[in-house]
Amino acid sequence: MRTALFRTLSLAGLVAVAAPALADTMGSDAQQIRFVVHGGLTMGGDNISTVQTDDGKDKIKAGGLFQVGAGILAQAGTLPLAAQLTYNYHADGDSYENGSASYHRQPIELTFFYTGIENWRLGAGVRKSGSAKLKVEQDGYATVRGTLESDPALILEAGYALSPSAWLSARYVDESYTLKSASVGNASIKGLNEKINASHAGVFITFAF
Repeated sequence: MRTALFRTLSLAGLVAVAAPALADTMGSDAQQIRFVVHGGLTMGGDNISTVQTDDGKDKIKAGGLFQVGAGILAQAGTLPLAAQLTYNYHADGDSYENGSASYHRQPIELTFFYTGIENWRLGAGVRKSGSAKLKVEQDGYATVRGTLESDPALILEAGYALSPSAWLSARYVDESYTLKSASVGNASIKGLNEKINASHAGVFITFAF
């Protein structure tokens, strides 16, 4: 409950601070600022966890799997330009009869779109995640935890307008993490500095209000 409340307050603060900044960025040409939500499926990146389940092996990729987010979208009035800023939750994981695995991070994304082609918006932007957390529990084994720090990532996105307020998009994110620390049971491992490829492709749906 506290985590959910913190995320809600963080998003509210982000929107309150960023809306005027985006409007200034668009200048006097800014036509409107709208609330936006999006979500999608992603896949790609290095294997960071393999869990032996009763049904076989289940793997978690550094670029997977579900992402949802919300923020603001500023559309220019006369120029074919738009800017979108979102706070997101990106996660993968599952529960099994003999354990569970979870992997999550909270990226902030800023994407600029060219909207001069009918029904399309073509964008590029940047993304920065907070520390990613990995946790693996399995019967008969010590719990494994890991903390990963992200590098700034590049976003490339192409969206097709299903309506004036909805887009179906394909995107690619060039992203990497550094495994900073890990623990196995009560034993901690520091100073790992192992690079992990978290680049991924995804399909998203976006709605503006």
